[in-house]
Amino acid sequence: MLHAKIIDSSIVKIEISKAEHFLKSEKFDESIDIAVKLGVDPNKIVAAGGSAGGHVAACTGIIKGFETGDLNIPSKPQALILFNPVCDTSLNGYGNRKVGKKWKSISPLHHATNSTPPTCIFHGTADTTVPLKNVLELQKVIQEQKIKCELHTYEGAK
Repeated sequence: MLHAKIIDSSIVKIEISKAEHFLKSEKFDESIDIAVKLGVDPNKIVAAGGSAGGHVAACTGIIKGFETGDLNIPSKPQALILFNPVCDTSLNGYGNRKVGKKWKSISPLHHATNSTPPTCIFHGTADTTVPLKNVLELQKVIQEQKIKCELHTYEGAK
């Protein structure tokens, strides 16, 4: 399990690279072998996380360029489950002062394309760290690409 905290853009890039690397590692291969024995389809990998971890999960599915290791082994998840994710690192989002001028390189909102995996987002309407408007914008951008993006809001939840 990866734990993430936005300190600066290089730390976020390292965490995203770690997630991508894990998806190509021997440990992951062993996990896949066990999963197959248990009847799990290895082509249905989902990335999930909350807050900064949601940011890392979103980046593994949305932002290209962090791949490491054997590039013939796919590391992109087939779906995203995000809990109150940091999805906009611009001045309108969260973490801009921490990540600085390279904010756009790690902002899922600014990288969503028609190759973005189907996404499910859970978010509290009273979240003051990651404003609801940010996930509404991400949902809109993903849906404009004709990709399924469900948003489940929780009234008054932070």
